[in-house]
Amino acid sequence: MKITKRYDNQEIDSPRDVEYFKQVEKLKRDILTPLVGDFVRLEEGIKRISTFHRDGTFQVSDDGSCHLYSDGECDFSGGFFLNAKQPLITSKLHLVGTYTGRCWRFKDGEVKVHNGVYTEIEFNLFELN
Repeated sequence: MKITKRYDNQEIDSPRDVEYFKQVEKLKRDILTPLVGDFVRLEEGIKRISTFHRDGTFQVSDDGSCHLYSDGECDFSGGFFLNAKQPLITSKLHLVGTYTGRCWRFKDGEVKVHNGVYTEIEFNLFELN
């Protein structure tokens, strides 16, 4: 698994982060419901789920950043202006497989500026019912 820093995309040696990402990726296999950061296959292509609304609708984005938590949940950022252009999707989703996506966490769990490390893991892929 390749771990990189955000600004220079240079690969770094980070065994704790590799183990963290592998554990969360394994955990995500058991989560059958869609989460922010997962992907959905639409007519126009595969998009990332960027937000869920209280009324059950959700929006997708082509771009943004997914901070991955140990429970498999993500915080999505950077897609605000894209979301304003994206229609609300009201359809229910069903799981069809996985899709590789980029995510990040704070290196070794230490929250501080410029301490993000990035990798790619398998996220759930859904289709509309």
